[in-house]
Amino acid sequence: QRQKLIVREQDDALDDLHLSVTRIGEMGLNIHTELKEQEVIVDELAERTDHAVNNMADVNREVQKMLKSKEGRKQLCLII
Repeated sequence: QRQKLIVREQDDALDDLHLSVTRIGEMGLNIHTELKEQEVIVDELAERTDHAVNNMADVNREVQKMLKSKEGRKQLCLII
């Protein structure tokens, strides 16, 4: 009688543990999916940032060229 009670309690504890481990596994999969989606977003943002940095470098080069020439300085003053 006592032995059956102990076994039943252990079974209940194992069932609870199984449910907890299953939930943790599902949470892990959800986290993995979310991270993969965010990785795509971050990669796209990095590409756009690189593109903007390259464009800014091009603009800076053109401004430097303008500053070096008299005509360029006149044009730059008109723009400002």
